[in-house]
Amino acid sequence: MDPGRPVKPAPAAIKTPAALPEIKEPVIRIGLKTESKSIQLSTDGMIHYTDGFRSFSARSPLTASVSFVAESKTEYFVQIGSYSSRENAEKAEDDLKSRYPTRIFENQDMHLQQLRIGPFSTQEQAQQVADEMKEKKYPGAFYVSDTAALTQLPDLILRNDLGDTLLKTRGTIQLWSGSGILSADGASFRGTFSLFINPKGRLTLINSLNMEDYLKGVVPNEIGPASEGTFEALKAQATAARTYALKNMKQFDADGYDLCATPRCQVYSGTGTEHPMTSKAVEDTAGEIISYNGEAINALYTSTCGGKTENAEYMFEGWNYPYLRSVECYPEEETASQGAINLKGSQETWSKAWFKLKTDAETSGDMQGSISLAQAENAVSIMLETLGKTSCTTESLSANHWAAFSDYLTGRLCWQKKRDALLNQKDYQYFVNRLQISTRNTQTIQSYLFLLHEGIVLTTEGASAVYDPYASVRRFELWQTLFNVLKHYHQVNTTGGMIREIDSDRVQIVDDLGVHSFAAGSPYLYQKLGETVTPRSSLNCASGDEVEYLAENGILLLLVCEVNRSGAAVDRSSKYSFWQETVTPAELAKRVSRYLDIGDIRDLEPLSYGVSQRVYEMKITGTRGSGILKGIRVRWALGLKDNLFTFERTLARDGSVKEFIFTGRGWGHGIGMCQIGAIGFARQGKNYQYILRHYYSGVQIRKVY
Repeated sequence: MDPGRPVKPAPAAIKTPAALPEIKEPVIRIGLKTESKSIQLSTDGMIHYTDGFRSFSARSPLTASVSFVAESKTEYFVQIGSYSSRENAEKAEDDLKSRYPTRIFENQDMHLQQLRIGPFSTQEQAQQVADEMKEKKYPGAFYVSDTAALTQLPDLILRNDLGDTLLKTRGTIQLWSGSGILSADGASFRGTFSLFINPKGRLTLINSLNMEDYLKGVVPNEIGPASEGTFEALKAQATAARTYALKNMKQFDADGYDLCATPRCQVYSGTGTEHPMTSKAVEDTAGEIISYNGEAINALYTSTCGGKTENAEYMFEGWNYPYLRSVECYPEEETASQGAINLKGSQETWSKAWFKLKTDAETSGDMQGSISLAQAENAVSIMLETLGKTSCTTESLSANHWAAFSDYLTGRLCWQKKRDALLNQKDYQYFVNRLQISTRNTQTIQSYLFLLHEGIVLTTEGASAVYDPYASVRRFELWQTLFNVLKHYHQVNTTGGMIREIDSDRVQIVDDLGVHSFAAGSPYLYQKLGETVTPRSSLNCASGDEVEYLAENGILLLLVCEVNRSGAAVDRSSKYSFWQETVTPAELAKRVSRYLDIGDIRDLEPLSYGVSQRVYEMKITGTRGSGILKGIRVRWALGLKDNLFTFERTLARDGSVKEFIFTGRGWGHGIGMCQIGAIGFARQGKNYQYILRHYYSGVQIRKVY
């Protein structure tokens, strides 16, 4: 041994008597990763691990990796059809297996048995057979690719942060910590980990934990926002997610776990996304599931249903579940009609109303008439008092025109230094030239130009705007200018919410902070349609309407009620309640090529529809033939948000389709509980059991553990 060479320390692995902790039932196994070559594992303190024979502890962090990166090969199949049972798939297989090699694959997501011919070594061979099948009695045949099993798998190696090998195995490593929390690549999870090499030569990382702990990492990712006003929707989501997990337990058992952590199953992100309110929703419904005839249902849910859900069989072949029926996503008729109230109040321009509310100043008089010097000075003084500002000048207003008033207002607000620091003579000359102001002496109108720059002075509006610094200041312009100052100092602020209940005397509004009840009084009323806000003396508002409001001491002072262009559906608050997308035939061909090899897209033809008017069958014609897609595959192939859509074509000069313009509603498969609709019902005061029974037909809510 070379005495001058330092001795490398032994790997920091310490044999420990600590046993793998027991997890409270029911236990669920979540596949966190299946494609990784390396994963960093960490916790606070020591990580315990075992290969099934011996247990060890080592200081965090550790790294798990494959001993070599195996190169996978792709093989191709021709899919003939999907069947609801293995028996039906085998019957179809009997007609083919004497002429072709056949396999039956289980589609774990859709609970279908898929009959395929193959494998083929090239895409071209598979496509040729697919074309032959289409010409026979299988018009829906198409090719698919898959990863072939490896002939040699790498070892699983566990190393410490010095790079020392702690364990090398072809088996499974289980890991846990004293705190009950482990992290993988920076994301933290409750429970324990299992690691092994999968048939693709990559790492599979599984998180085993109690069902209720799992749901705490699911619910905040699947529905939002978490607030007092939406709490019943959170409870509905927790119950649906629990039911889905129990129903689909062991869906990926062949891969070593129960469910995945992605939208393919349910989005699970561990402790990093847990929220106190969603965790409380899980705890308040602990052990509760949705059942039909005594069995847990397949509790699908969709983000936005576009006003109506769909029968499951129109999206997923063979799914004739009696509880997954099409239902409307609208309030009950009696609730909608009884909740509509014609509220009485005060009609005033937006700027005047806010100035009066903030300053309690008198704003009467002819709005088009010029205002006196004394009135202008008094209004500015009241505004300064409201803002708590002290004037930097004692000079009086010298004249009733914009140049003089701008000098006066700039001085009273102490903005002279700000004006002189931010703009220079070239800036002033730029404004004069662009706005076609007649004067060339910019020295006398610097304050006016500065207030234009700040968005405080807006003398006229529209295409015929004339910027005249020596025009008289009219009364409505004064209030608008002072209103702009209030906005500048963040004094104009409403709270957004939704009306839960309303009558002529009281208005109940729900927002992120909870439910609030206000005396109606005689508030300033406004109706909002798009970006247009119109003052009203009376306003027709109803339960479920989105509002902006200002209240003080339990009294409603200002109310803006929105006429929602998405209509009356309770999922109308979603940005996907209505949507539009324009796609060229070339882009559409790229999307469709994953499902049909028909060349460039020439046209689309819907052949049939579901109960909710979602497209069920779509014929797609291309330069190399045509094909028919059904159910969810229509949405997937076209790359759209939902099957609930219509489309129109724009044509090029030669008559070919230039663009397809899709207009639709909803986001997702449209089956089961509408998540945004659940939020809408919760805001209207419905409890979670009402929500679940609305979306899942004929079900019961019961506690199973």
